[in-house]
Amino acid sequence: MKLVIMKKVAEAQSALSQVAIEKERIRLQTAKAKREDQQRQYEAEQQQQRQQQPQQQQRQAADPKLEKWLSKNDWFEKDNVMKADGYSHTQSNCW
Repeated sequence: MKLVIMKKVAEAQSALSQVAIEKERIRLQTAKAKREDQQRQYEAEQQQQRQQQPQQQQRQAADPKLEKWLSKNDWFEKDNVMKADGYSHTQSNCW
């Protein structure tokens, strides 16, 4: 009788160990899936940003009047102080 009880206890412990192992596998798979989802989301956001940048650059370069002005005023891209001053004048309607 004692031997039967010990055998049942051993079987129960083995079953509990298997459940713990499966639980850990599920936890790891869930964590991996979450990381992969986050990585895919991050990559999608990066791709979207990369696609938007050329569109913005194309819009800026598409204005021939602007391009002509920039070609005559190379300081605009080089001198941030003057650029800021120019923006402040356009915002305050000083011109």
